Amino acid sequence: MATDPRASPLTLALARSVGFSVEEVLAAAGLSGDRPLTFDEGMQVWKGLERLSGDPCVGLETGIRFEPDQMGPIGAAFLHSESLGDALERGGRLLDLLIGGGRIGFVERGDEAGMQQRMHDPTVRHGVDAVFAGGLNLARRATRTELVPSQIRFEAPPPPAPERYERFFGRMPRWSAEENVLLFHRHDLEREIFGASPSMATLIDEAAPSLVAGSSSRRARDFERAFWEALEEGDASVDRVARRMGLSARTLQRQLTERGGSFSTERARLLRARAEVMLKGEASIEEIAERLGYQSRRAFERAVPGPMSSLHARIAVRARPTWRSATLQPSEVGDLRWSRMSPSWVVDATSTPSRVNHRPRASPRAPCALGASMS
Repeated sequence: MATDPRASPLTLALARSVGFSVEEVLAAAGLSGDRPLTFDEGMQVWKGLERLSGDPCVGLETGIRFEPDQMGPIGAAFLHSESLGDALERGGRLLDLLIGGGRIGFVERGDEAGMQQRMHDPTVRHGVDAVFAGGLNLARRATRTELVPSQIRFEAPPPPAPERYERFFGRMPRWSAEENVLLFHRHDLEREIFGASPSMATLIDEAAPSLVAGSSSRRARDFERAFWEALEEGDASVDRVARRMGLSARTLQRQLTERGGSFSTERARLLRARAEVMLKGEASIEEIAERLGYQSRRAFERAVPGPMSSLHARIAVRARPTWRSATLQPSEVGDLRWSRMSPSWVVDATSTPSRVNHRPRASPRAPCALGASMS
């Protein structure tokens, strides 16, 4: 007998992957976190997250960014299955156990198989988007291949930016369909899961009811809440964050180590995720750096791990260089403007914020103010 559907704890876990704390998301949804959420309240969470992020495709974005450990025992069961088909079947079964109501599961259609999810409200696309994007993300990691589904169909109407879906999934989904399905060809379903231990997956199957019920990590939520509160106060050091959690710094470090991380890696993850979201808005790079606790724009750029990262690319696009007055004669002022920036330009994170790799050409049309500096 099917149980009433519930909001998955994964909803809040996935929300954290785009840089917002559980408390921020719940507040935006007008909810409290003192009890499990109903399925309808889970839809409110997604609406609140869309308002917070300003991204109409925020479900897709959370699925793209999610990490396997955010899925708890479900992620572990997936990664220890023998094949992709076995992993999808096991994942669908455990997700249905987590959510209830028979809303999600594994389906087979001739030479294809994959995931199916029924929508409670077709106007709220984010939950299905997150599950399908997260499932493909996990499948690609597990098989070490750039898998492309054979079919992707969504009940929801086309989103504002359908090309984002095509870019990630490798094909354009079908919109306003009669069902939500993510399907793979039979030859892809037979792909091996690298590093899998089928005996471990069997153990997880046996303990699934209790494991899934306790999969939401309260410690992780407590850490994130304490971190953002400490940052708001101007000191997000390990000592201050630990104090807000009622722990010693040593105990907090030990707990993070037990989860496979450290204070510095968790701090970098939270700040990076928040920066990714803020760079989509109107705030300048300097304002973002200040809000995230960096002493300068240069420090913010140096914190970005490598010039080829997606965050570094966003910073580069947001850069707006202008002429140095030392290269101009007074008679030239008033008849110069920037030519269009080359897509290959990137901000040099090892230099001061005023340097870029190449200098743009001037074209005698729009005015340029004397005395401006490269930014």
